[in-house]
Amino acid sequence: DVRFIDRTMQPNADLIRNADVMWIQHNAISHKYYYKIINEARRCHISVRYFAYSSAVKCAEQIVRSEEA
Repeated sequence: DVRFIDRTMQPNADLIRNADVMWIQHNAISHKYYYKIINEARRCHISVRYFAYSSAVKCAEQIVRSEEA
């Protein structure tokens, strides 16, 4: 189950708490939201990974490769 969150949405603590892993495209969100997300993920011991690409196709490929590893 994958959820994509629009960069204009406020971080939802319940959504973060229920995640197995979080992927962040750090260049697409504000610093304010980034730190709220990271702090909640750390507090809940949620693994955070970062996209290396802007392309949706490349990001999807990166997720698949990480799951195969």
